[in-house]
Amino acid sequence: MTLETLTHIVPRPRHPTDPGKGRDWTKVEMALGTPLPVDYKEFVNLYGTGVIRNHIGIYNPFAEFRDLNLLAQVDEILDGWRKLGAKYEEYSYPFYPELDGLLPWGRTDSGNDLFWRTHGEPDEWTVAFSESRGPEIEQFDGSMTEFLVDLFSGKLKSDVLQGDIQAKRKKVPFIPLDRLLNPT
Repeated sequence: MTLETLTHIVPRPRHPTDPGKGRDWTKVEMALGTPLPVDYKEFVNLYGTGVIRNHIGIYNPFAEFRDLNLLAQVDEILDGWRKLGAKYEEYSYPFYPELDGLLPWGRTDSGNDLFWRTHGEPDEWTVAFSESRGPEIEQFDGSMTEFLVDLFSGKLKSDVLQGDIQAKRKKVPFIPLDRLLNPT
């Protein structure tokens, strides 16, 4: 599955906020210490900053809005998980830059963190996602775009994601940040 498949389910915005197209991805990857998956970079280039169906925010390293900025959120999220892991064994997972470590790329409105499992080359990374306010992490054996396609087409079944987010839909809106902040 490609980004093209996703764009049929989640139509891209006409006027994306903070798109990555023409931006310096090399600086982002140097700041993170790793290359990023191509499908993620293509997503940010086309969609920019915003939310999918008011449920999922995909972090964008070029976002001016801190809460959706990849570079601003990575350390904050990983520090929180590491602190929980130091206190409670059930929260102990490998986190980036550890081998096969989890690296966040988004969050649901219910508080589920969405991660890449950084095993192998970036385009081989799979998805993991957390229980909202709990220690369980489920795995998805596919890329970020494959995860989103399966989620919104009703193929993904999860015990930790909120039920209505998993409902099958023909079209799912992507709401650019500018429209969220300035509804008309």
